[in-house]
Amino acid sequence: MKFKHIALGVGGALALAAAAFAIAGGPLADIKPDVITAEPQPERQARGAALLQSAYAAAGGDALLGHQAARFEFEDVWSGMAKMFSPWPDPEQRATVTLTTHSFDSMAELHNGPAAGTTWGIEGGAGWTEAGAVRTPSDDPNLLFMLPTVHYFVEMPQRLTEAPITRWVEERTVGDARYDVVYATWDSVLAHDEHDQYLAFISQATGRLEKVQYTVREVGRYVSGTGHLDDQRLVGDVWIAHDMVVTQNPDDPLDSALHRMVLSDFVWDPAG
Repeated sequence: MKFKHIALGVGGALALAAAAFAIAGGPLADIKPDVITAEPQPERQARGAALLQSAYAAAGGDALLGHQAARFEFEDVWSGMAKMFSPWPDPEQRATVTLTTHSFDSMAELHNGPAAGTTWGIEGGAGWTEAGAVRTPSDDPNLLFMLPTVHYFVEMPQRLTEAPITRWVEERTVGDARYDVVYATWDSVLAHDEHDQYLAFISQATGRLEKVQYTVREVGRYVSGTGHLDDQRLVGDVWIAHDMVVTQNPDDPLDSALHRMVLSDFVWDPAG
C-alpha cells in the first residue's frame, strides 16, 4: 500500500487473501498488463491520463475539493475466513466516519463490538484513540491502515489523477459492462516495493470509475484485490460510491466478497 505519493505516507486500498495479514513475504504482486512496457509509450500515457481526468470530471471534478469535510455512517462486514483478518475491533464494524477532504485526517466513532464508544483518529499523520473524553496517541497498525483506506476509497476518482505514470491498457468487458482500463502507478512502470499499482476500470456508459484492481504493499508483497465502486449516488455535486465490495479479481461475483463497506447518510461539510 504505502501512499508515499500522498501526504500521509501510508496508503493504497484494501484487499485480502485468507492469510494476507499473517504473511508479509512472498513474491511481489504485479498487476501490470503485458502490453505495458518499461519503455515510453506516449500515446498510451496521454490516453490513460486523459481518461483518469475525464473519470474524475464525470464524478464531479473539483467540486470535491471545494468541500472541506464529509461525514457518513459506515459499516464494514468481513466475510468467511477474512473475518479472522479484519483490522477493525469487530468484523461487522459500524461507525460514524468524519474526514477532511484531500488529506488523511479522519476519525471513526465505533458503535459496536469490543471497542464500542471508542473513536479512532488520524491527525497530521499521527494516530490516536479517544474513550471517555481521554485522547491517547496510538501507533496501532490497524488504525493507521484502515482509516486511510476508507478515505482513499471515498476519494478514489481524484486520487488516481495524481499518478504520474498512467497508461491506457485496453477496452474490456466485465459482465455486461464495457470499460476502458488504465494502468496507474508511481516512480516506475515496473512493480516495486515502494508504491502500489492500480488498474482503473472506467465505464464507457457513465464515464465514471467503477472498479479498481490494486496491490496492497502495506499489507504484504503479494497481496492484491479489487474494489467495486457500486451504488454511486450524487451527493450535492459529487458522485459517491455507497456500496464498496472488495473481491480478489475484477470479474469475481460480488457474493465472493472478502469484505463490503457500505456508506449511508453522507453529507458534505457537516456542522459541528
